[in-house]
Amino acid sequence: MLSCLLPVFRAGPAAAAGTAGGERILVDAVAATVNGEAITQSDVERRFLEWEAIFTRDEIVRRLARERAILQNARRAGVKVSDAEVKEAMRLRLLRVGGEPEYRAMLEQRGITRSEDEEDVRKLLLARAYVDQCLGLAESKGNLHPSLARLMRLRRSEEFDYYALNRDRFQFEGALEVALVRVPRNARLESGSAREVVERIRGEAISLAMDRESPCLLVAAAAVAPDLAGILSGPPDLPSGLPEEVDAFVAAAPVGVVSPVFETEEEFLVVSKIRYEPARTREFPEVQPYIRQVLLASKRRIAETALSYELLREAVLWPEELFVAGGNDAGGDRGPDADQTLDLDPDEPAPNAGAQAGGASDVATPVTSPDRSSPPTRDTSPAQGRK
Repeated sequence: MLSCLLPVFRAGPAAAAGTAGGERILVDAVAATVNGEAITQSDVERRFLEWEAIFTRDEIVRRLARERAILQNARRAGVKVSDAEVKEAMRLRLLRVGGEPEYRAMLEQRGITRSEDEEDVRKLLLARAYVDQCLGLAESKGNLHPSLARLMRLRRSEEFDYYALNRDRFQFEGALEVALVRVPRNARLESGSAREVVERIRGEAISLAMDRESPCLLVAAAAVAPDLAGILSGPPDLPSGLPEEVDAFVAAAPVGVVSPVFETEEEFLVVSKIRYEPARTREFPEVQPYIRQVLLASKRRIAETALSYELLREAVLWPEELFVAGGNDAGGDRGPDADQTLDLDPDEPAPNAGAQAGGASDVATPVTSPDRSSPPTRDTSPAQGRK
């Protein structure tokens, strides 16, 4: 959801108590700072309540640090989003949650107002716009980071290589569609007996086939007894459930040819093949849009990871607890330099391009971060500091 990225840029509840000048005050612990801007423990806890099943607290701290760094740099770069963009995003947000009543219930559950949620959406759009400009994906608005934009360039040879390595994933299982008319022997029909009706439909279908009208059998049945006609569809190698002699006719006959009347103990049948495509490997032009989507998504992850390290290298002061192996949560031993991809909206589904391309899936690309890009470690020099 749109609100999943930035729901925590507000003062949270107090986390600890202290005194100042003889008066009791409340103090919120600092989880990390980004260019002097604090990420409080209450910020982390608020997000943890929403994403407890997905992220650990340490992962949330890292995500919040990235979000703050992105927004700070976006504002310094003069990146802006219009009120119209925010309005459209809010409209889509309401549709996504199911409508106004569901949206109000969501706001109540999160304990925020509509204006606060709208501000979160604006920050999300700002973050996305900044990342897009850094990666050269918004050319009309300028390129903020040419070196990262170069990482997003996709060569035709890369597309061909991906296709060659994944041809087995681009298999088309074939398609078969058969029009059929089934008339039960004991059917009571106003226009005649079961055999008379099926023969009349078949004769009309043959006449239509001569005039090249397709699917002729369905057209003929619609004029006599439309409720007796139907279409059987599926891969060619799947069992049809029809008598063997009917299957044999379908396998051998060209598209558009009307069968003779087949008889069983229960019914009369007439069939006509209206579509047939054999199983095959999809050609490169058919799957090229999907291949481009997969490769660009992989390149984007690499570029976003590089951008993330660059933004956080000097900006974030990490608390000592993040360097303790194991931490307080499961997965805490990954350290503050793990999981640096800029996942701007973890709740938003990916496009269903795999189905269109025959079920092909992405191939993960390993990314190794340079040592100079990692946040400070326990044995760092005093110049890097620790609060």
